[in-house]
Amino acid sequence: MTQLARARLVDGDPSPAVDSLRQAVSRHRDNEDARGEAWSLYYLGQALEETGSLDMAVRDLERARTMFSRMRDVYGLACARHHSARVTRDQRAAQTGSLRNSGFARQLLVDARADFQRIGVAHGEAWTCLELAVVDAGNNRTQQALALCDEAVDLFASYGDRRGGDWARFLRCTLLPYASPGGWEIGTAVAQEELSQLARATHPTRDGKLAEYVEAYGLLLERGIDLEAGWQAWRLGMVPNRHAREVMGVDVPREG
Repeated sequence: MTQLARARLVDGDPSPAVDSLRQAVSRHRDNEDARGEAWSLYYLGQALEETGSLDMAVRDLERARTMFSRMRDVYGLACARHHSARVTRDQRAAQTGSLRNSGFARQLLVDARADFQRIGVAHGEAWTCLELAVVDAGNNRTQQALALCDEAVDLFASYGDRRGGDWARFLRCTLLPYASPGGWEIGTAVAQEELSQLARATHPTRDGKLAEYVEAYGLLLERGIDLEAGWQAWRLGMVPNRHAREVMGVDVPREG
């Protein structure tokens, strides 16, 4: 049941997934299957996020995080920390209109990154670096955010994920005007060149939304960045969502 509900969630059909996952949570609990219950809660939190029920999503992701911690499942704990941090950050940003109140979410992401790093899961670590970069950029720590994007670029490249690498390179471009050691003029020029390179380096697994953002942000750079307004990508919605990481842009060798 959990796998069927997860498939519905991936297909963008969260409401039936919520009902199925709640049933799965109950069945796993009745069968005293703590691991199954924890993973069902984890996916339930994501499904609730998709329906806009952020408070309930945070609650169930935190329940999953607690259960993974008790059973010492490092991978499950890292995943739960990552997504709980994302939803907590977005929940508080929706309330305040900014990313300023993201301290708890940031700590969860730091812990998730350490877990992914410890067990050698580059995919999880790379995406966690990008979520950390969003938090840091939204709190005017643009140089730290830029460094995190660079680390994510290397991590995605380590296992050949071009889709994730696209996002890391794009977020790097949005940060360069604010964080370049050479100043905003040089940073903007470098960002424009790197955006052009990214636009030309198309591939079948590129996120469709990212392709739109590359073009739109290029136009924004041409018109001129208002540095006093701060980093704009978050306000414009040009950051990866949960769906962005569901597909790996890894080339599959052909048989024969």
